[in-house]
Amino acid sequence: MTDRTIDEEAELILTTTTADELTGVRGDECLYCYVARMLDEHGCDNTLCAVRRALSRPARPPGHRAPGESG
Repeated sequence: MTDRTIDEEAELILTTTTADELTGVRGDECLYCYVARMLDEHGCDNTLCAVRRALSRPARPPGHRAPGESG
């Protein structure tokens, strides 16, 4: 058990975890599995924020893998 409060623990997790680790595609995860995982982990607030974020990113050519992605 630690002496940190829950808000200190949450801050530690958020400052040591990148956005891609929280919301990035895992390995060979298909679109269906990715969307299902995101909805399970983050829920849906009907604001389409994930769609807007995805549309604002540069397009990747077919077969492109980000650094660290397996394939």
